Amino acid sequence: LFEGLNETEEGQMAFDGVMPHIAGAQRGDFNHRFAQPSSIGVPACGQLFPFAGRTTTDSLTGVRDGLFRDREFAPKVLTTNTSWEYWRGDAALSHITSNGRNDVDPLSNERIYLFAGTHHINAVLPVTDRFVLTNDRVRYPMNTVSYTPLIRAALLNMIDWVEGDSSPPQSQIPRLADGTLVSREVVINKFVETGKFEQLPESEALTFMSTLDLGPNVSHGICSFPAVQGDRYPALVCDVGTDLNEVAGIRLPDLVVPLGVHTGWNPRHRDHGGEDQIAAFVGFSMFNKDLVNKHSKSNHLKQVGAVVDRLLDECYVLQEDRELLLSTAEVRFDLAATQIR
Repeated sequence: LFEGLNETEEGQMAFDGVMPHIAGAQRGDFNHRFAQPSSIGVPACGQLFPFAGRTTTDSLTGVRDGLFRDREFAPKVLTTNTSWEYWRGDAALSHITSNGRNDVDPLSNERIYLFAGTHHINAVLPVTDRFVLTNDRVRYPMNTVSYTPLIRAALLNMIDWVEGDSSPPQSQIPRLADGTLVSREVVINKFVETGKFEQLPESEALTFMSTLDLGPNVSHGICSFPAVQGDRYPALVCDVGTDLNEVAGIRLPDLVVPLGVHTGWNPRHRDHGGEDQIAAFVGFSMFNKDLVNKHSKSNHLKQVGAVVDRLLDECYVLQEDRELLLSTAEVRFDLAATQIR
């Protein structure tokens, strides 16, 4: 889309709708010499400005650009991210100015959703502190919250949007204007203040986006590596409430009527080194005895049902997933009760 390649040889739009999922504000490496589309976090063309769909000016370089500059052939774009892409240091750049001072409203053909309190790889059960994909161990049990109903509803909303039947619900993202988008340090300090977590990441050890010097021929697809990193862009995340759960985005019952805290980040285990950093792709779920004992199971599920019905009314989940959400809530209640014994 950034390269203006959504036009067919017949002068028509190639794709009517596009759904980038868990991509943050990075484009990936595709269109330059030695490009490696599967690279993760390596400073290259995919980490260059612009980050937002709407055209803005980069305060660090003076460049003015936007991802969807080719408006004639711009499709509907529905972007979904988990908390982890924010904590990686880039997702917020898709909807703020590059100096981190102002929100950037999504275009009329855009929707952006944060699946609050979830992580990149979706729910992990049974409970474990080891990531099967990499065999890395993490400090706390991995996140158990499933965003499957949210992505399924987003897909059908996209189909209706493209076919002209209806528009999807408005973007749900943390914002500077209402104070729900903050620095990673602010959130980490809230966890520190509880005194309940013996190991937490250090904000200065976390990854971030920066201006890049890739040599004089980068516009021709020829890069000089390694890239020379310059000034940092802001790395902002969703703020958390007194229960340490995220306060913005689409919030599933796990966050609205919580039995504990669910994050999009998880510190690396000391056995693997780098304990001041967060592990790739994963968050954690830690159940709280006081919250679990606060209500009976039936009362908790009644509250969950009310949250689900509100999400149904707002079209963030589907009617056919109502029973799934209730049954998974019951599973997690039983799991929480077992974990705190």
